Amino acid sequence: PLELLRSKLVINRLDSSLLWVYRKPVFYDSGKPLSLPQQVIDIRQINLRNIEFSQDLSASLSQNLTQNNSPATANKDDKKIKIIANLNANIYLADHQAKAKVNFASSKKDLVLLDLAIAPDDNIFAGKMRIDAPQSGALIPLLGLKQALTAQLNGQGDWQKWSGELLVKKLESPVNLAQIPAQPSPINQELAQFKLTNQGGDFALNGTVKAALLPPGLAGKLLGDKLLINGQGRWQKRLLNGR
Repeated sequence: PLELLRSKLVINRLDSSLLWVYRKPVFYDSGKPLSLPQQVIDIRQINLRNIEFSQDLSASLSQNLTQNNSPATANKDDKKIKIIANLNANIYLADHQAKAKVNFASSKKDLVLLDLAIAPDDNIFAGKMRIDAPQSGALIPLLGLKQALTAQLNGQGDWQKWSGELLVKKLESPVNLAQIPAQPSPINQELAQFKLTNQGGDFALNGTVKAALLPPGLAGKLLGDKLLINGQGRWQKRLLNGR
């Protein structure tokens, strides 16, 4: 508690042996530019085991609790809860650096791997990411995706000069976890491809998104089969401003 008075959150270990997730979280949109928290956040170890996701993540939590009286009873009686996941992570955010390692995997072959290290004062900028969202998994409803996909982010360089690529493909078949971090199968259909760069805090993104990832309805039809996206932004004082 005393650390919070100094705008600092320190958690040595966050551990749980069982969690229930009944619905998709909804976050408040402030309409402001992307920014990091002003506080120092130091979460040294997150170890969440047996995260149970309801396959109907849009169901109301209050309805589940009303019908079953308690989460424990709901877990026992609700046969829709079939997705079991584990999460291991550590996160550090401060004024001049950000570090994060995340490993999330589920019984339905959901996968999130993230390894991020940013420290401009030490000229460090490195990051790798992989996301696998199979059709029967938890990530598709949680992220609001339209279809199964796999995404990978890789790059090389440092804070002064970094270049990378984000590649999103249709996930055609179950992922063999024993082959991680092998590349996705080349038969997978490409859905989006972006080139990303960073030059001392000046970021740029250029690429294409195919219709399969575009919003449905009239807007999607007007955009056609492929959408070209170009973006630029400047990261300064924990804010990303750009267009």
